[in-house]
Amino acid sequence: MDNKYTARITKYSDGKGLVGLGSLVIGGGFAIDVHVRERKSDGQLYVTYPQRKGKDKDGKDGYIETAHPITKEDRQAAIDAVLEAYKNAKPAKSQSGAADAPTDTPADDGDITFS
Repeated sequence: MDNKYTARITKYSDGKGLVGLGSLVIGGGFAIDVHVRERKSDGQLYVTYPQRKGKDKDGKDGYIETAHPITKEDRQAAIDAVLEAYKNAKPAKSQSGAADAPTDTPADDGDITFS
């Protein structure tokens, strides 16, 4: 499997920092759900991967990523693909024409590929 990343993102806001929903396809054969979030303190965008509640290595409650890039290079390539797709995405539209939560078929947003 090659390390080519394709991201498909739909802009969406929940008013709590979530600004995009979508998927990251890895090597054309494996997809994971991703979220684009905006940090309240500085407005910086970041990518979150699937998580579950659990305990960290020190026994503290928190969230543990269940699917994520392993190497620094792959993590950066994945982030670049997701954020570029977010930049080029359009908001999902409801039938009334207002921005709404995404459906199974995202609005006109392009696939962005990085290697």
